[in-house]
Amino acid sequence: MKQIISDSIPTRFGYKVDKPFIDQVISIIQTASKQATFEIKVHAGSETYTFDSPAEFYDSVVTIVYRISQFTLYAYLPSDSIHSNTITIQFDSDSFYSFRTNSIAYDFSNDERNYHYLKEKLTPLLKAQQLPYTYFVGLPFLPVITLVDGFLFSALIEHVLPFNYTVLFFLVIMNLFVAFRSYLFPKNEIAFGENVKQDHRLKKFRNFLLVGIILTIILNLSSNYIYDFIKQR
Repeated sequence: MKQIISDSIPTRFGYKVDKPFIDQVISIIQTASKQATFEIKVHAGSETYTFDSPAEFYDSVVTIVYRISQFTLYAYLPSDSIHSNTITIQFDSDSFYSFRTNSIAYDFSNDERNYHYLKEKLTPLLKAQQLPYTYFVGLPFLPVITLVDGFLFSALIEHVLPFNYTVLFFLVIMNLFVAFRSYLFPKNEIAFGENVKQDHRLKKFRNFLLVGIILTIILNLSSNYIYDFIKQR
């Protein structure tokens, strides 16, 4: 009897892809099969680069001058069929609304034991690599902010609500966040090559923006409080 297992698990959460993570994946897979081989493909700029082993990738990735937008790791395990048992782990910096940009796929033939073992070990490892901000950034802000914009503008035009600078400020901030979140919060942090420098600059810029927004909110609330206090007197 021939048993075919094809299991693909897509997710829209973002992940950090770095050397310790790749080394752990390789270690887990080699525990299941010492004969496992690996291949890495990355997309940067308009080019696709293929590496025949993780070691070659580590040595050569510094020569890639563009930001890596897609990273795929293939693991091939020996099989008694004409095809290798394959694990494909893909990270693609596409839209947060896409459910299939990041995925892990298992294609096994007559090897249910290794399939269950590897899935059991790799699933928590992947979960540990999830970027904390994707739980928030990945929410469906676009349809929500569109409805809020429409409601508030209609209410202001019809004079249902009084004009309020604080509400306007938050509305502007939310619209800017939705418009630029893919730039400020990359879907995945692929910690190799040009990505390392760019992500470091982005983190500094995000911290700067966060401090600026917090200070603006504090000043806005304080000025409103002071104004109300003076007005009462």
